[in-house]
Amino acid sequence: MNFIPISQKSVSNLLAHLAVITIILVCLSGCSTINEWTDSIGDQFSSTSTDDPDPDRIRVGLVPQPRLAIKDLPVPLGFELIDEQSRTYYLGKNRIIDHIYEGKGTRGDADRFYRQQMLIKGWVKRGDKTIHGKSVLLFEKKSEFCEVTIHQKSRTFGGHTATIQISVQPLDRKVTGR
Repeated sequence: MNFIPISQKSVSNLLAHLAVITIILVCLSGCSTINEWTDSIGDQFSSTSTDDPDPDRIRVGLVPQPRLAIKDLPVPLGFELIDEQSRTYYLGKNRIIDHIYEGKGTRGDADRFYRQQMLIKGWVKRGDKTIHGKSVLLFEKKSEFCEVTIHQKSRTFGGHTATIQISVQPLDRKVTGR
């Protein structure tokens, strides 16, 4: 077998190219591993479904803001009111509220939050449904009706983002003109 002589410069270039290719492959496989790892960690603490196959697992959920703009309407900590899309009207003893909040969390996290927190604030759950990937929770309190709609936006680098719309109106539809 005859060997072709290779110069020292050719060996250095070959090693440099191999090093670059190795680094690229490690980075690409590392990104995949990081995504799998963050997905599995995220799955341990949240779910986009309220039907959890393992209800005993430990999960960190959303917590309420300590100071609420409207005392009986909880909002998760870190969620911000979208002022330009929100409104509040008081008509005598009646109120009409249509607030939109946005923050970090999944639809499942927000769904569980409102199922618990609305009961704590004195609301009675009247129903729930899922429409086009949105959770809709229905509550009633005294002479008011509340609908909480939760939509999960596409996943971002920093995690999940959810939009929460809270609508409150009197049960007497004559007051609202509907």
